[in-house]
Amino acid sequence: ASPSERTSRAADGGVGLPPPSASVESLRAPSASSDPFEGLQPRPRASLVCVGIDDCWLPRLFHNVLFDHYLGADMSRSKSIGQTEREQQAFVDVAMGDLDINLQPVATGQGREADVALLDAIIGEHLSG
Repeated sequence: ASPSERTSRAADGGVGLPPPSASVESLRAPSASSDPFEGLQPRPRASLVCVGIDDCWLPRLFHNVLFDHYLGADMSRSKSIGQTEREQQAFVDVAMGDLDINLQPVATGQGREADVALLDAIIGEHLSG
């Protein structure tokens, strides 16, 4: 075999590589007309209300990053709480829309249940008595 044939063969079985002029259709980006998401309208950025609870700061930080940067939640109404016993006790009321994320009462008819709720498996063992 010529030197060019030897260098164009794979070491594991002698399968030759395609010549440089070969068309590689599968590596090209799809045309605009084949976009599967064409015509879909994006969800408004501030549409989801997300709440989370964890008694450790790092998971709460992860929750808030998830809510804001990945889910596009309305961060004026979304937050992960649980640092204090008061926050832990109020979580269900926050998730149900009876309290806001600052634990303040919401006017009747103005509350909104959370679309997403993330819960830690163990919250404040001291609360169970």
